[in-house]
Amino acid sequence: MKSVVEIVKEFYFTHAFPKYDSEGFRYDILLDDEMRGLKENVKTLRDKFGNIEEVIINDNRIKKFGSVDFNVWAYSYDYFFLGRGWPPSEKRVNFVNKVVEDGLREKDKLNVLDVGCGEQSVTYSLNSDIVYKIGADISETALKRALDKEYIQEAWFLDFNKIKLNELPNRKFDYIVMSEVLEHTSEPKEVIKKFSYLLKDKGSLIVTIPNPTCIAFLTDFLIHGFHLKKYYLLNRSHNPLVSNLSLENMIKELNDDEELKDNEGEYKLKIVRRENRPAKLYGFFPKDNTLLDKVLINLSYKSPELFSFQFFYEIKKENIS
Repeated sequence: MKSVVEIVKEFYFTHAFPKYDSEGFRYDILLDDEMRGLKENVKTLRDKFGNIEEVIINDNRIKKFGSVDFNVWAYSYDYFFLGRGWPPSEKRVNFVNKVVEDGLREKDKLNVLDVGCGEQSVTYSLNSDIVYKIGADISETALKRALDKEYIQEAWFLDFNKIKLNELPNRKFDYIVMSEVLEHTSEPKEVIKKFSYLLKDKGSLIVTIPNPTCIAFLTDFLIHGFHLKKYYLLNRSHNPLVSNLSLENMIKELNDDEELKDNEGEYKLKIVRRENRPAKLYGFFPKDNTLLDKVLINLSYKSPELFSFQFFYEIKKENIS
């Protein structure tokens, strides 16, 4: 019998009909933008910037690693997001802050890498005097804006899908944040494997993912004729639909396959914290102020695959040799 996740994947991808290039990357993001009624915004940005070569920043503060496919990623980001931003939700920011603040009880200073940081990183409110923040992204424009606003202290320009392990800088971090990133990658397990290498022993990945089997997404999808109009989290820029179960299976497979090894020896990844963000059947999040809200919150813990909007994880690295 097929799981809920498998049924949703088949149904969504059959009807949404994503387009891929020869290397497996989605390139129909802009179509989704226009479907959401943002066509005028896209036109304004095209009129202002012209072709992608004129958007490239070449800011000497930004360090480039590996190759970046402008036509697929930077182009889409600059035309899709630029001009309206994409601030992270308070729930995600609070979860990241809570995990990092726990680490500050044991250390005076921490190093954090925010993968897929965008122009307003989810780590933006962390005190830069005690938390050194590096932002990594596929858009120089986003990195420049994040630097200008002092949300990050250092910027890495890279494509986290394509970059090879030997192309990554030789740096180690207390925390690596991947907030709403894995669902945009072609092989999320490989991305986890690559970046976990950069963690210190006892360091943690902080991962947040939207839940593709949430009933709020499903009802939106059905009501709007197999398009997501109310929720952006399952748009066409997403590659795999990473559920909580598939993420947890990836961690288990990486540990079981004994593929995890850095210059200090073998290590394991252990999920040490998981939280889920409840969702209503169709609409915004419960506010704890009505009986129905309380029922839905309770359901989100009993049936997280159906009644949770997002999942938040802390995944700790532990060296074993």
